[in-house]
Amino acid sequence: MSSTSWIGSRTAVVVASSCLTLLTSGCQRGINKPFADGLGSVKAVTTSSVEAVRAADVETHHPRRPYAVMEAEVPGAAVSHGPLYFEDPFESADENDEQYAWTFEDGYYFFYGPTRFLVNIAFFPLSALVDPPWQMTTSEGD
Repeated sequence: MSSTSWIGSRTAVVVASSCLTLLTSGCQRGINKPFADGLGSVKAVTTSSVEAVRAADVETHHPRRPYAVMEAEVPGAAVSHGPLYFEDPFESADENDEQYAWTFEDGYYFFYGPTRFLVNIAFFPLSALVDPPWQMTTSEGD
């Protein structure tokens, strides 16, 4: 038996056993279902003391303070900063559908995010000409 045929057969055994391990290592009970909302059917957790307080027919009383109401001004939420060359609109986007599962938006962003980042890197010199780094911008904090 030559050494090359021994190495080839050993490699074939390793590859075959790796493939068999990968095929049989799946979750058999189906716990991990990323495209299904598993929390939608779960009832809210509660205790008997919480239910007793909710069932109590008690009227809330908010006493009035003896001093006059004072007005306070809130400073503006505007923030000054440099240009946002790599701002991503999907970073703070949310579907607001109360669904804890992967949706179309997640699959779309999987390809959109890295592509947008690479395009921003490629066109960074143009972005720096349009919005120079020393130019200040103001955001409302959203």
